[in-house]
Amino acid sequence: MLGVLRQRFPGRWLGAVGFSLGGNVLLKYLGEAAGAAAAAAAVAISVPFDLAAGAVHLERGFGRAYRRYLVRKLQRKTRAKAAMLRLHVSLERVAGARTVEEFDDAATAPLHGFMNAQDYYAKCSRAAGGGVLGGAAQAVIIAPHASRLASQLATLPASTRTEDSKMPTSHATAVWNGKLKDGNGHYAAGTGTFKGDYTFATRFEGKKGTNPEELIAAAHAACFSMALSAGLEKAGTPATKITTKASCTLEAGGGGSKITKMRLETRGVVAGIDQVAFQKAAETAKDGCPVSGALKGNVAVELDARLDK
Repeated sequence: MLGVLRQRFPGRWLGAVGFSLGGNVLLKYLGEAAGAAAAAAAVAISVPFDLAAGAVHLERGFGRAYRRYLVRKLQRKTRAKAAMLRLHVSLERVAGARTVEEFDDAATAPLHGFMNAQDYYAKCSRAAGGGVLGGAAQAVIIAPHASRLASQLATLPASTRTEDSKMPTSHATAVWNGKLKDGNGHYAAGTGTFKGDYTFATRFEGKKGTNPEELIAAAHAACFSMALSAGLEKAGTPATKITTKASCTLEAGGGGSKITKMRLETRGVVAGIDQVAFQKAAETAKDGCPVSGALKGNVAVELDARLDK
């Protein structure tokens, strides 16, 4: 639509305003179009930046009342267009939907080319710069952390917000066959670049083979190494090489098994820097890398950082 308006009114100033999900669509468009966006400015109001969190938030407190109203309204609209939609969605599943996620899984996702509701949420929960962000922190469809995200996004340069909005969503699959102790499992990366087999014995009894904790350790080692390299480069002392070993500890307790500790041992080859500065950069990377963020508050992270001569 913006492209049509631009062609119809060349040289005219164009702005765009989006409310709720319309604001979500508008911000996603701005992020993907970047400098090629047809709108000179944009305002997004009461935007559910994180669609998955918004769907969960609607199942709490007063949100449930709005959820019932919204789902019933969407179901009525679907029934009104049943003849057009029955070839694309299951009208029975739509009629049986009781939550926003169930409706999105039955109708929104298949109608717009997504695998399911979670795929839709992951690919459309994006926001990028170039506009004004506005909304009430208590808006019923906006989860609290999404309101904080809006405030954070509003303080970032537009170029940074655009880059962040294009972060990919990564996938992996796992299959478990049989009972817990006698069964076996297999996992694979969505890209097909790695895969492995695991059992109860390889996970809990120290038998030779892989396990989920090994994957978490690999992810943390890789993430931390990149974060440390980025921090050193930003400080004007780029690393020649960063090598990190991550050790993930799984312990059994009264409430079941739990990951209790992650130990990072990192060694760096970096010119023009001393051990104190390297240690400080490593601590910053440990606190700031995305995998550390996912573990924070649940797993103790230890760090041993040393410069290699």
